[in-house]
Amino acid sequence: MTSITTIPIAQIKPREDQPRQHFGTEGIDQLADSIRAQGFIGQVTVRRSNGSFELLAGHRRRLAAIKAGLHELPAIVVDLDDQAAREYVLLDNLNREDIWPWEEGAGFAELIEKHGLSAAAVGQKAGRSVAFIDGRIDLADNAGDKLKQAYIDGKVGLVALQELSKLPCANLSPVRCPRCHKINAEGIVRCEACQYDLPEAWVVGNPQEEATSAARNRPVAAVITIIEKVKGGYGLSETPVQTSLGFSDHQLSEEVVRAKSEFERRLEAIGRLDTWAMEHVEQLCQLTGDQLRAVQSQAQVLAAVGHRITAAVEQEVARR
Repeated sequence: MTSITTIPIAQIKPREDQPRQHFGTEGIDQLADSIRAQGFIGQVTVRRSNGSFELLAGHRRRLAAIKAGLHELPAIVVDLDDQAAREYVLLDNLNREDIWPWEEGAGFAELIEKHGLSAAAVGQKAGRSVAFIDGRIDLADNAGDKLKQAYIDGKVGLVALQELSKLPCANLSPVRCPRCHKINAEGIVRCEACQYDLPEAWVVGNPQEEATSAARNRPVAAVITIIEKVKGGYGLSETPVQTSLGFSDHQLSEEVVRAKSEFERRLEAIGRLDTWAMEHVEQLCQLTGDQLRAVQSQAQVLAAVGHRITAAVEQEVARR
């Protein structure tokens, strides 16, 4: 049974498990100005609880009403038990446009895990597809604080948020093979390229946070490239970064060794340049035409070194 009444704001208590944890102060200020000018439009939804009223819907409007100086609010009083009330709060918030994607995901996950609903049932109640439900739950599980803040600040968009959240948000310890220089993922004890026993790894950093820093204000295509580079640097890509041919020098002819050493030196330099470029993209955009042509020339030299290696290896194979 429901009824509408006027309730003192002091008797309306917000729920601690409110799904939305971020209420923008600017939006609250604007809504408060509107309430001062036009009055409070609509009602909040509450239920009776321990001698007062528990707020189920209207948290943002309550905050704005307090800021506008109101002392009472029109309210719809509903009769719901604890589980029904929680489901009501979740679904009410999940249908709002101003909820953050990971907050949506946490709400969907709770409906599935604690209320016994399937993803399809949640999707039907919320008007969303199962794929949408799963994607939001993944964000709730995997997006770190730095990535969330970048999204809140408008530095990364939704697609970038989803892609960046696929990177681990934890300090990882990849290890570089001292023989062939392949970067192996954390936990690997023998190099996947040359079977060399790897030394003890050291903590390198957090791949998700590293990629987020480089991806700020970048288009999606650039973000995808950044993610692949970071994955390679942590041994997380399907084709791990390798800055050597994986052969020992005694296995190769003198010409191949010479080309191999030159190639590795240049790859090392390019690896450092890639890292610098991601952190100083604005400076790269300011290069003159002559400077850009110089960069292009270096790339052509690298390609020539690669051709030398290929030719030397083919010659060595034919000789054997």
